Amino acid sequence: MRRLFTAVVLALCVLTSISAPGEEQAIVIHRKGERKLPIKASVTFCTEIQNKECESPSERFSISDGKVYCHTTITGATSYIEVKHRWYHGDKLVQEIRLPVRSSRWRTWSLKTLEKGAEGTWKVEVLAGDVLIGEGSFQVTPQEEGN
Repeated sequence: MRRLFTAVVLALCVLTSISAPGEEQAIVIHRKGERKLPIKASVTFCTEIQNKECESPSERFSISDGKVYCHTTITGATSYIEVKHRWYHGDKLVQEIRLPVRSSRWRTWSLKTLEKGAEGTWKVEVLAGDVLIGEGSFQVTPQEEGN
């Protein structure tokens, strides 16, 4: 009976860990190495953080805004991990920032200062290890006249 129970639990673990083709999931392995949970990240952009939340989220900014925060909510971590924010201007990686995650629901952020030449499309990838767990993009427009 014990072997049957072990076989059923093992089969359930295998079936629940299968992803769609081409889809990778970051996982946290519990102490005994048996249970796995997906880690996910939601990404929001803004120019100000208040009480650990993004104020006035947007996907369009001006050089005159001065900076853009990438606010990320991580869910699914069961122990301390580290995530990375990779900031891309167009296709060029311009910055990588390592951020700690210390609970199952954790809010964290990084920022990019907007200077002349920052106009165009930006993307931030959020990675746990080498696995993409979230991403977002935004546009930066030239400084508005009169600013």
